[in-house]
Amino acid sequence: MNWVDSYKHDNNYKAFSNMLQKKEAAIMIDGLLMQLIERGYRVFTIHDALRVKESEADAIKSISTALALSA
Repeated sequence: MNWVDSYKHDNNYKAFSNMLQKKEAAIMIDGLLMQLIERGYRVFTIHDALRVKESEADAIKSISTALALSA
């Protein structure tokens, strides 16, 4: 938490929020979403979540977990 407080102090809280939003987009859109689309899944983003077919949910969960663990 010291790093967060320091970043906010040096850059202001709005810069911190923007940095987090950009990081989330890089993870969700550039990372997970693109991998799923390349594998043929039809996936839609809803804010910070994914809408997927129920029949594909377990496979997509496994892919997202593997991606998170590899980071």
